[in-house]
Amino acid sequence: MRTHARRLLPVVLLLAVACAGAPPRPPGGVQAGDFSYLKQRMSWEIQQAISERDLASVAIAVVSDQEIVWEQGFGKPDPATAATATPETVYRIGSVSKTMTGIAIMQLVD
Repeated sequence: MRTHARRLLPVVLLLAVACAGAPPRPPGGVQAGDFSYLKQRMSWEIQQAISERDLASVAIAVVSDQEIVWEQGFGKPDPATAATATPETVYRIGSVSKTMTGIAIMQLVD
């Protein structure tokens, strides 16, 4: 059970991460469609989480207006190999699908 929860942590981690150190500072006037600060900040947050929480890997994709604007993998999904995580790395979804199913049902009700 503990191992299963550890595998789900990367997904939950993106919602709330408590990190030490100084994160990248946001720029002044960010233009619409400029995701450079988001990429920099999320990369920092994920790297902090991987090191602080002993996570194997995390993959992220950011979608804007139905288009993927950034995708990246972090860490090593299998410590036995030298392979690094990519956006195509397959993860077990586990109990996260319950949240997605609930949202889909509520959208249908609405």
